Amino acid sequence: MLYAYRRAPILGGAGEEGRSPSDMLTLFEYLAVIVSVVIGLGLTRILEGVGRVLEARAQVQLYWVHLVFTGIVFMGHLLFWWLFWSSREVEAWSFFPFLFLLLQPIILYLLAGLCFPDFSDRGPIDFRDFYYRNHRWFFGLLALLMIMISLRDILFRAVPWISQGNAVKAGVLVIALVGVISS
Repeated sequence: MLYAYRRAPILGGAGEEGRSPSDMLTLFEYLAVIVSVVIGLGLTRILEGVGRVLEARAQVQLYWVHLVFTGIVFMGHLLFWWLFWSSREVEAWSFFPFLFLLLQPIILYLLAGLCFPDFSDRGPIDFRDFYYRNHRWFFGLLALLMIMISLRDILFRAVPWISQGNAVKAGVLVIALVGVISS
C-alpha cells in the first residue's frame, strides 16, 4: 500500500536499532527525492546550455524571445520546487496522484531540453531559427503543464474553479495556445 499518514516512518521501522520513528523519512520526504532529482536535472540542462552559449559566444546569434522562454522555464523549475513544499500537507498518498504530480516536473524537464540546441555542430548557432523550429513544441508542452497544474489544484488541493491562481494559469494557457498556432 503506497500511502501513509503524516510522520509515519517509511524507511526502517519503530524497532530498528538506535533509531526512533521521528528519525525516519515521511512518505512526502521520500517522494520529494524523485521530484527534486527531476527538477535538478532540468535546471542542470538549462545551466549547462547557458555555459555552452558562453563558450561558443563567437558563433552564437542570440534571440530575445528565446532568452525569455529560457528564463520562463528556469523560473518554472524553481517555482515548482518551491511550491512542492505545500504538498507536505497531504496526509495520504497513492501512486496515481503521485504520478500525476511527477509528470509536471517531467514536462518542465522536457521544456528545458527545448531551450538549447546541440552544440556538437561547430557551425554558427542562430537562436532565432532554433526558436522557430521548436516553438510549437515549447508552447504545446507549456499548455499541457498549465492544464495539469490546474487539474492538480482542483482535484487534489480543492482549489475552486474560479480563483485568482486559476485565472493566471488560464492566461498563460491562452498565451501558450496562441504560441502553438502562430507561425
